[in-house]
Amino acid sequence: MAEENSFRNFLAEAWELKKQNEFPKGADILVVDRLERFFVSRLNCLLLDKNIIESEMYLCADYIARTLAGYAREFPSTFRAAEYLYAYLQCRQSEKSGEPIRREDYLVRAGQACFVISVFFPCLHHSRRVDERYYAEMGATFFYQYFLESGKEVAQHMAERFDELVPLTQEAIEF
Repeated sequence: MAEENSFRNFLAEAWELKKQNEFPKGADILVVDRLERFFVSRLNCLLLDKNIIESEMYLCADYIARTLAGYAREFPSTFRAAEYLYAYLQCRQSEKSGEPIRREDYLVRAGQACFVISVFFPCLHHSRRVDERYYAEMGATFFYQYFLESGKEVAQHMAERFDELVPLTQEAIEF
């Protein structure tokens, strides 16, 4: 019963966001803080339009919105994003603790980076001389390993539905 109510809440929120549809097509997004809401709105609208009603897809849509908004805040002004993402994933020292990055943090960042690359740079494999499926397979693997180590449900769904979520996200941001 609780799961059914949770699912109803997902659908109610998605429908409310669909009605709002805050950003007209082609409008520039000037306020980074609104990016997350924009991505959630677009992804949920697409899920509703495609009659996809599985709760894990809405959970993933929320996660993707936070991930994309987070990366948008961190992109360097040169927008050499692919290089930036690789550098970001290096086993570097944490600014606060001075300790190496935790394995769980590395796994989730690596999964997110592969997802972002798959969405925004689908042809990057050409310049890297890797197979077309490389980033999708690596991303799904990182998310699954993160799920095994952390138990986070959204990581399991991101791993299992990676191939469905990439084109959905591309469509949501009108690529």
